[in-house]
Amino acid sequence: MKCDRMATSRGGPTRIVLTEGHHDAVPSDEPSRVRVTLAGDMPTVARTLGSKHAEFYARQLHRDGVVLTAWRSNQLVGAVYLSFDPADERKIRLFLPGVPLLYHLHVIETRRRQHFGTDLVRAAAAVARERGHKRVAVGVDPRNRIAIRLYRGLGFRGWRRGRVRTERDVYDADGRLAGKAPDRCRVFVMDLRK
Repeated sequence: MKCDRMATSRGGPTRIVLTEGHHDAVPSDEPSRVRVTLAGDMPTVARTLGSKHAEFYARQLHRDGVVLTAWRSNQLVGAVYLSFDPADERKIRLFLPGVPLLYHLHVIETRRRQHFGTDLVRAAAAVARERGHKRVAVGVDPRNRIAIRLYRGLGFRGWRRGRVRTERDVYDADGRLAGKAPDRCRVFVMDLRK
């Protein structure tokens, strides 16, 4: 479980249309469209979100999970990864066994605070619910107050088992994964039955 370090959008209820594969233009009166990301989307992800994000999401495409992207008027504005793999951290595996984990929520700077982060998290929760899960969790950098406010506003509750020791990805100047570094994060859990 890596800590979510990205600032994201926050907002009220919006309509989410979850689709697979490439899509047609989204009407301008529709807030966003969230869809499952395919390998063919990676050049757009790299161009819009940067090589660091594209590399992370591309590595996840062959794992047990789903990369979701948010689009506005046919333009990519953000992404998140929902993992169904067991957590790397023993503490998470022990106390949240089988709970899907959100990773790497990112919304482009010019689209933050416009509900796209909210749409992505809600869509990820819907996917987890459709697969029969009762909860979803996320690790958040304790200093990322914007992300904490977003997750709390969406119904996530702070985990009472303390911070979790984890690792974060470290990237070189070109945006390529260079290694790992120790990290700690706060864990938030959403009950999908509500």
